[in-house]
Amino acid sequence: MTDTPFLKLAHLCERLAQTRKRKELSETLVNFLKELKIEEIPPAVNLMLAKAAGEPLEIKMATLLEVVQEMVRADAETFRAAFASASDFGDAIKILWEKGGLVSSGEKLTIKEVFAAFQEMAEISGPGAREKKKAKLLQLFRPATPLEAKYLAKNIVGERRHGVDEGMILEALARVFRLDIGLLRRAYLLAADIGEVAKIALTEGAPGLRNLRMQLFRPLKPMLAQMAPDVDRVFDLLKVPFALEFKLDGARIQVHKQGPVCRLFSRSLTDVTASLPDIVEDLRSGALPEEAILDGEVIAITREGRPLPFQTLGRRLGRVHRIEQLIKAVPAKLFVFDILYADGKPLIDLPYRERWQVLENTRLSLVPRIIPQNRQEGKAFFDKAIAEGFEGLVAKVLSSPYMPGARGKAWFKIKKVISLDLVIIAADWGYGRRRNWLSNYHLAARDERTGELFQVGKTYKGFTDQEFAEMTRKLLDLKIGERPGTVLVEPRLVVEVLFSDIQKSPRYRGGYALRFARIAQLREDKNPSEIDSLQTIARLYREQQRPAQPPPLS
Repeated sequence: MTDTPFLKLAHLCERLAQTRKRKELSETLVNFLKELKIEEIPPAVNLMLAKAAGEPLEIKMATLLEVVQEMVRADAETFRAAFASASDFGDAIKILWEKGGLVSSGEKLTIKEVFAAFQEMAEISGPGAREKKKAKLLQLFRPATPLEAKYLAKNIVGERRHGVDEGMILEALARVFRLDIGLLRRAYLLAADIGEVAKIALTEGAPGLRNLRMQLFRPLKPMLAQMAPDVDRVFDLLKVPFALEFKLDGARIQVHKQGPVCRLFSRSLTDVTASLPDIVEDLRSGALPEEAILDGEVIAITREGRPLPFQTLGRRLGRVHRIEQLIKAVPAKLFVFDILYADGKPLIDLPYRERWQVLENTRLSLVPRIIPQNRQEGKAFFDKAIAEGFEGLVAKVLSSPYMPGARGKAWFKIKKVISLDLVIIAADWGYGRRRNWLSNYHLAARDERTGELFQVGKTYKGFTDQEFAEMTRKLLDLKIGERPGTVLVEPRLVVEVLFSDIQKSPRYRGGYALRFARIAQLREDKNPSEIDSLQTIARLYREQQRPAQPPPLS
């Protein structure tokens, strides 16, 4: 049996994009997986989900566009026309390939070859990395047909428009290998890598999945919280005992410790240890178990210990040069709020109240916390958090397990002002003083069912002149097309957006618009896959339509 061509996977993705019913999507997916060699399933799964090598490629848009230009030899007008008529970035690449008359050289790309090439690119770093990656990209694109070029590009930019997600992949694997779906979901929570789960499912079956354990230095996806408008609403929603913790405006950090070795991972599972050596030093004096995995948040603080906005901390994240100067300029502190593993024992299935008891036996800085007995206590604690410079509160059900990657109904965040994490999909050139800057930003949320982005507003508010200039540079690096007065960009920049309320909007396809939106800050610690969903916006709209409850009679 010969290796499966990459073109076959590209045709599958085209069919999936045209299918709307979940049952039909699942059937198509199952039938495709059954035709593959066993060893082809993990790479196929990652490529189908536009995850390239299963890890960041660190390829800039400018590099990719240079490769495309060298391949198609198109003028600027042809580029503009392709992106103006395309439904997404990958589609624009396909159009350019067709206009350039590019067809396969006869050499067949295979699924395994494409995935291996992306893995090689992910491992390239250091001096000359850009040119080496560019050479690898040219080598990969040269034999590609227009449709293959489309899906190569989609993998590089992380773009997918079909309705298949990790959940559906797990369901398909369950059917193909006759495995329990609950077992597969649990394995994915622990591995945080859909390709790895597929590999274990096909090589070891159910026993292998059951043997999958939490592993030090293999980070888990963090558990997430839903939004609640105020403390009263949390009391309405949660009919069981819960705790309230201060909500921090910092960077989510997962700590992995084994003896003297300590590594820090961001919410996107990237190793950021080198950026935060002072945090590592503090952890060594925290009376931790010999082996541990912790969940917490790093914030920037003043000399007096008051919290500073995330933007201040952003000056340190990802930086590995001049660390000593940065530590002095931007002091940081880790607050811990959960423990997932201790001395060989996974703790994620324990109730939150028991996990907290384990934390109390350490000398770590724990996030301020209470168990409110009534609404008045909860509101007073919220006021205390705001007065001390924190964002608000997080409510956590005491009996809840830790669910990696889940945004369930056990955690709720309450902020003074409701905000959403959205992605910038385009920007308009400004007028007057802002004429040289891209300064009016088109904001989009993601449909959690299909992955499609829907615009929900625009804003030019929130940035200083210096920040407008920096944003213009960043956005032009992500440019994929333009129309009069507007630059279309690859959706990579995530921003936290404040707004007054939500209204129904016939102007936007998603049906909703944010009123009086302004950008609070750029969230470089977050991936576009983590932005808020259109369904969340719809729920918040329904919440604001809910009539206010009258105060209780005295």
